[in-house]
Amino acid sequence: MIQKKHKDKLFNYIFGREERKDYLLSLYNALNDKDYTDPDDLTITTIEDAIYLGYKNDVSCLVTSDEIISLYEQQSTFNPNMPIRGIFYFSKLYEKYITVNKLNIYGSSQLKLPTPQYYVFYVGDASYPERMELKLSDMFASKTDVLECTATMLNINVGFNQELLSKCKPLYEYSYFIDMIYHNKKIYDTIDIAVDKAVTQCIEEGVLSDLLLAHRSEVTDMVLTEFNEEEYIEMVKKECIEIGEKRGFEIGEKRGFEIGKKEVIMEMIKDGIISPEVGAEKLGISVDELKL
Repeated sequence: MIQKKHKDKLFNYIFGREERKDYLLSLYNALNDKDYTDPDDLTITTIEDAIYLGYKNDVSCLVTSDEIISLYEQQSTFNPNMPIRGIFYFSKLYEKYITVNKLNIYGSSQLKLPTPQYYVFYVGDASYPERMELKLSDMFASKTDVLECTATMLNINVGFNQELLSKCKPLYEYSYFIDMIYHNKKIYDTIDIAVDKAVTQCIEEGVLSDLLLAHRSEVTDMVLTEFNEEEYIEMVKKECIEIGEKRGFEIGEKRGFEIGKKEVIMEMIKDGIISPEVGAEKLGISVDELKL
């Protein structure tokens, strides 16, 4: 379906398209208590080659009148390391901003840059509070305020952050759709049926109906890929733990787990379950280092 090395997550597909900037503007308004109505007040600044575990799950925008540059990401699995990813991402955004606006970072005058804003939207089946602040400084070996990046994680599962969801209809409908899939997973035998039923139900209820009616097959494939990947990740974790436990007494638990993880991922690549690019990214190495 998608002829590129990465897969779009549904969140990115909903909020990251130029032709539906009104959705992204609605999200920005809800988060910042604004009431902009013209989508052209917002410029999409998403970095196209910023891929996370094989997925495109981020959207970035700049609202010049507010001098705010925002990064929004969606996660279905909690990741405490998002602040370091934010640092990498914002450095690219500011580099691009400085280049486009022909700013001189070597001059004697201090530059004025847009204020960064970083939100991570969690929608998954684990329980987390409505709001968490993940700080880069908490990752350092010693406490320091030399460098900081804060990712504010918002739980947008149904029943959480209801005031925010009431202000942004696309975000609420996205949350509702994903919740329906999780609900259907408990009822039906396969994820395929669960997703198909959720799509049909949402169309009937008018939830994301314009998107689902026009792009049903694309959205279905996109969501199935996401959920199947989640299941594979859980499988990898379990198998890594088993292999790590067997080898832990010989080489140490941590090293045993790392070896187990590599063995499982290599098998997944050989079986065609994941691509070499995704496998290499999960292992934190280059494709050449896989030695297939």
